[in-house]
Amino acid sequence: MTTLRLIGLTVLLTSAHAFAADSYVRLTCDEEDRGSDVVLDGDYKGKCPVDITTKPGSHRLEVATKKDGKYKLVYSVDVPLGAGVAQRIELPKAPAYSQPPEWDNFWARRTPFPVLMRGVTAGSPLAKAELALNYLADSKGCYFLLNMPEDMHASVKSWSGACKGGAGSGPGELVWSVDGIQEYGRLTGNFVQGKIEGQGKQIFHNGENFEGMFVGGQQRGRGVQMYANGDRYEGDFQDWKTTVKGILIKKNGDRYEGELRNGQMNGKGVLISADGTRTAGKFERNKFIGPE
Repeated sequence: MTTLRLIGLTVLLTSAHAFAADSYVRLTCDEEDRGSDVVLDGDYKGKCPVDITTKPGSHRLEVATKKDGKYKLVYSVDVPLGAGVAQRIELPKAPAYSQPPEWDNFWARRTPFPVLMRGVTAGSPLAKAELALNYLADSKGCYFLLNMPEDMHASVKSWSGACKGGAGSGPGELVWSVDGIQEYGRLTGNFVQGKIEGQGKQIFHNGENFEGMFVGGQQRGRGVQMYANGDRYEGDFQDWKTTVKGILIKKNGDRYEGELRNGQMNGKGVLISADGTRTAGKFERNKFIGPE
């Protein structure tokens, strides 16, 4: 993919009531990039090339393109736009696709639900794709953040709470089904714009469950996870790429206290085996690699 070029031109308003200038932005692109979708501060602005009028200040510009049937977020940059100052900004060249693009950095946008729905109403293909990827709706059209792989064919079975602004709101219990399993999972707690927030509980049909803190629909903060295989983890929760600290107690009696990442012993910690053997030092992918 070749370089997109952003040319920012600011023109003073002639109105006597205007105390600041609007920023007039023209986003241009080479022939290969024509048709890329453009979003400014979460609002869909059209396809490149496109002219944008906005207020001065720092703005989040996102440009995405479709490759092999799926969207790839190509650029996500903060663009400063001044009042009465002509600007020219060249965005960095995107790396060539070495393989079909993945969804990872696209669904992670987590656009606020009202902004997302505004984009859907405006016909934004990006908003429609993000909504379909992250949210499920019940039979009444109430949406919930429930990120599930497409091939699992998940659907909302029931919601006991209220629906506000098109999304689940307030205390309640969400039950969803997957591939014929009618009660695949249950999510209980307080919902804000379709996302569970604060203290909550998640239970799966195989006995796995989590009780603890949620932020934006994700397990974040302190909590306790019981795994289907009988293992138990108590400690911090973040994304899988972030190192956290906690206590992992295996079904066989082994106990590990220390740093974990991607659900495995990674980092500094102490492992006390069921027979009482104590091993302290650095671990990598559940294996002891040596003392600190």
